[in-house]
Amino acid sequence: MNATAARKEMVRALVARNAITSSSVEHAFLEVPRHVFVPNVPTAKAYVPDVAIPTHFGSDGVSISSSSAPAIMARMLEGLGCRAGDRMLEVGTGTGYNAALLSHLVGPDGSVSSIEIDEVIAREAEAHLRAAGVSGVRTVVGDGWQGDPLGAPFDGIVVTAGVSDLSPAWVTQLREGGRLVLPLWLGPGFEVAINFERRGDTLSSLAIEWCGFMGLRGANAGPERWVAVGRWDANVVGSTADQVDRLSALLAGQGRAEHAPALPKSWFAQLAIRE
Repeated sequence: MNATAARKEMVRALVARNAITSSSVEHAFLEVPRHVFVPNVPTAKAYVPDVAIPTHFGSDGVSISSSSAPAIMARMLEGLGCRAGDRMLEVGTGTGYNAALLSHLVGPDGSVSSIEIDEVIAREAEAHLRAAGVSGVRTVVGDGWQGDPLGAPFDGIVVTAGVSDLSPAWVTQLREGGRLVLPLWLGPGFEVAINFERRGDTLSSLAIEWCGFMGLRGANAGPERWVAVGRWDANVVGSTADQVDRLSALLAGQGRAEHAPALPKSWFAQLAIRE
């Protein structure tokens, strides 16, 4: 299957599961070639709706940047409600794919500012954007926690890294009625993408979606602690060194398949809240 056919199939799947609900977001996903932003990945894998693709790793082997799964990207973009001519801020440029989608949504009369804390990753994203023929994205190297005061106010802000708190800068740089969409980390295994709307000095939540994102980097990174365990990245916040060693040994062993009973409704939420 070539890239165009794979992209159309991905979009059909996203529409069928209601991840994409508007014609504008559908058109953006059809027009922007994700495989250009992950050039070292097989084309077929680039267009799997639920696959996040790690692209950079720290010295400890833990992923520090990735291209998020298209399914959650679509839901967050739908929640953002971009319109032609809007001014948008993205915190966490990554590969540049999400910025390209934003640029397509706001059109030539709009603008997109995208902040990336890692200069190497930012420059790669710029190269990907050029290769895809995308203009209208201003890439800034800096700490996204501070937002982009030079580009404010924004009609919408999207954060593409897990956070455990909200930066005051994001609120003050958002216009009245503007939307802030971000993954909020509430505890191990308990992260939700929340769609906020600014109403005066208040943020009102409009929608919540289960998600999983790499944590924000920089001075205001949250309490999450990740370690590389075999082929997995494990969140071990609150765990002792002995517990991490036992987890490593468990995952390094030979697994076995067993039949399991059907999971009860809302099992994930119940488990996360109980834990």
